[in-house]
Amino acid sequence: MVEAGGDRNLMGVLAAGAGAALTGAGLTWVLIRVLHHFGVVDAPVARSLHHQPVARGGGLAVLVALAIGVLVGATLGSDYHAMGASWLLASTVLYGALGFNDDLTSLSARFRFAIQVVLGFLVALVGTILTGWSPVWALFAAGALLVAVNVTNFMDGANGLVSTHTVVSGLWLAVLALTADSPTTALFSASLAGAALGFLPFNAVAPKIFLGDVGSYSIGAALTAAALVLAGNGVPIAALLAPFLVYLLDTAYTLQLRIRAGERWYEPHKLHIYQRLITAGWSHLRVAGTVSFVAASMCLLTLPMLLDAPVPLQVVTAVLILAVAAAYLRLPVWASAPVPWRKAAT
Repeated sequence: MVEAGGDRNLMGVLAAGAGAALTGAGLTWVLIRVLHHFGVVDAPVARSLHHQPVARGGGLAVLVALAIGVLVGATLGSDYHAMGASWLLASTVLYGALGFNDDLTSLSARFRFAIQVVLGFLVALVGTILTGWSPVWALFAAGALLVAVNVTNFMDGANGLVSTHTVVSGLWLAVLALTADSPTTALFSASLAGAALGFLPFNAVAPKIFLGDVGSYSIGAALTAAALVLAGNGVPIAALLAPFLVYLLDTAYTLQLRIRAGERWYEPHKLHIYQRLITAGWSHLRVAGTVSFVAASMCLLTLPMLLDAPVPLQVVTAVLILAVAAAYLRLPVWASAPVPWRKAAT
């Protein structure tokens, strides 16, 4: 999946992002009405941060807009690898299909997990055939998809959070792909960012629609698949992990605190850092902006590693990344969020 680049690739990528954004906005507007008509809505429960039924399944619009964005970019002349683009899109659609099934029928946790494992190995196997990944790397790819899909789903609990983060992450991966001469991945990543941007206005303020599992699953899979391709093209792992770190930090920190506090870690809850900030009085938009700002900061702090800067500068930026991570984890305390643990853990 390594391709040659050029000026037309940049134009194709920009057109793909714009086309996906416009398509995403139009499709979301239509989908809101369709989902309400068929009763596909998210009714508030005890762990919800919303209070009125909202259409669920907006990720369908993101998926279709993503595919159209890739098609627009390819049509306008951007270089692309047909099999590579097909693998990226198929991987995203497979996870999206599982998520939409869960949106409609509420699959059991065990069955859903089993299918996620199977999909991870299937996607990794096809990726191995196309790229020549080693068996060890294929296992890593399957595990990365499993983790990313679930972590993205866990973080999809505040209006605009995953959508805004996807815009930042997609743009970052698109830039990395262009610098790595991987226009297929750049086209795909920019289209994903555009599709999320088109969806965002309907979800960020006074939300009319949620991504649903179809959205969080497909976005988690899309970002991970793109990052895996770029890792195979030699992009430093640190730069690829940067936009995901805030998700991983929030999930891992919350999980270990719940275990230490005697909570049943596998049960639904609203105890993530971002959820506790909302409980403390932060608006959904402020929380979404904070998470995306942390992700963008971590991305930019990896630039010295990407540019092979002097080692002392790389060490300084690594320390700054740790400082940003520590500050994010400390936010609930600074915001005077109530401590919900049965045992004092913070």
